[in-house]
Amino acid sequence: MNNIGRLLAVGLTIGTMVVAGCRSVSMTGKDDIMTTTNVRDLNALAVYVTNLDRSVEFYGKHLGFKKGEDMEPGVLMSAGSVTLYLEASRKSKRTEVAPTAEFSPCFATDSVKASYEALKAAGVRIVSPYSEFAPTFALFRIADPDGNLIEFAGKP
Repeated sequence: MNNIGRLLAVGLTIGTMVVAGCRSVSMTGKDDIMTTTNVRDLNALAVYVTNLDRSVEFYGKHLGFKKGEDMEPGVLMSAGSVTLYLEASRKSKRTEVAPTAEFSPCFATDSVKASYEALKAAGVRIVSPYSEFAPTFALFRIADPDGNLIEFAGKP
């Protein structure tokens, strides 16, 4: 699975999409029309936070991300082939986690169930409980300290 498939769960059906109002374009590499540009990878996923130190601790302690280069106003963090850019530019908002998110990264782990149990035991806020949809697919969602939704999906 490519980085986009591992990182993003945005409600799109991967397969075809509309580009700049044109006909749909195959995402299997068999494009039959010219596209404006061709994305080949995901450099980093920006996560906007209110407290950079608190978020660096959360993503490091609970999700295994390692702090990398400082890049004002934020910092790069990585785990496996995933790179996040935590940017301290979001103003605090006092709302509950919305039923739908602006975005929700979807991370893969060795065991979705083991990750769920570990994060729950650590007191991380669970937004959607662990659910198995097939013997080979399960998911759950958590929220970071700023309410950003994070999904874990894959093998139970």
